[in-house]
Amino acid sequence: MKRIASYALIFALAFGLGTVFLETGIAQNWPPYFSGVPSYQPVRYESSLPTFGRFPGEVVGVISGTSSILYFWDAGDGDWERVTGGQEEDATFDGTVTVTGAFAASSTVAVTGATTLNGSVTLGDANTDDITVNGPVISRIKREAFDFVPAMLWDITNGDFTGGSVADTNENLIVLPGSQVGAIYYRVEQAFGGTLSLGVILADGELKADSASLLDANDNDAVEFVFGGTPAAAVNYGNPVIFDEDVSGEAYCEVSITVATVANLTADDFYFGVSLNAALTDGFAINGDNTYAVFIMSDNAGDLDIETELNGGGTLNDDSGTTWTDGQTKVLRVEISADDVDFFVDGTQVTQANAVLDADATDRFVCKLGVRSSGTAAGVDVNYVEIGAVQ
Repeated sequence: MKRIASYALIFALAFGLGTVFLETGIAQNWPPYFSGVPSYQPVRYESSLPTFGRFPGEVVGVISGTSSILYFWDAGDGDWERVTGGQEEDATFDGTVTVTGAFAASSTVAVTGATTLNGSVTLGDANTDDITVNGPVISRIKREAFDFVPAMLWDITNGDFTGGSVADTNENLIVLPGSQVGAIYYRVEQAFGGTLSLGVILADGELKADSASLLDANDNDAVEFVFGGTPAAAVNYGNPVIFDEDVSGEAYCEVSITVATVANLTADDFYFGVSLNAALTDGFAINGDNTYAVFIMSDNAGDLDIETELNGGGTLNDDSGTTWTDGQTKVLRVEISADDVDFFVDGTQVTQANAVLDADATDRFVCKLGVRSSGTAAGVDVNYVEIGAVQ
């Protein structure tokens, strides 16, 4: 009977009524098999890795000579992961990995499958690294900031590169080799005796939209731009269509513009947005277009409105709540989908009560800017233009 009582006491101590010492000699609650994660778990040292860990995060030290290598049990992957400096080594991540700070790799990083990188990404260092792309590059956004633009003027009407035409309604193209946008179509309203000069039109990292090299301000001249190529015309270069009602999800065009002297603009003849891909009309007023959605300066006091029209059925207009003052820079953005259009000024969405648009099937839209001076150049500088898919 005494021997049976001794055995009972040993089992009682081993299974929860007391404390025992493991191979490390450090006390802990026992047994971890039945009690979940222990309240205190020391490193367990072994001569080789066990087949399985006893609980998630268990740390085991494998003795090698006079040192040891630490591993922890990754219950999610069902394997042991080596620990070096508090980080995993030779680990396989099956789910999402989030790095909140800077990530530096001292050797090659191999990634298989789709990879999404958010935020600013820098490839290469100090002009010393080569970047190899072994496949097509697909960009959902095209941007031109006019920082370094090798360009050529193409006279579409006469079909040559001798320089753009200043004749009435002649069609021209600013060709931008290497640019994501590719080309900018433009047409002046009336002939003038000036000389087109790319060094004046594209200067200081800007597109000088009402430059004296582009229009005759003293004659109330106007110019209209289409970004990306020619709209529907006798001869087409590039493809300026940014949205196709039949195939597109949602697209946008955005521009950053600085206006030096707002009073020198003509009411209703300063506009930016999307318009049906069609041959440009004489008169240059946006309401001569069949279907469009644009920002428009309703007067020369800087009142910025939004305006839409569908199939020539009459204009729909709202005040954007923005008044443009001299020297200000504004970022204007128009987003279009199959049955809706949205407007943004400096990232803030404009409230729409009337100015709505539900595009028809087969409608295709381009991104355009129109400017008319009232007699003296207003100083309309385009800092960048961006077109792409809403993501």
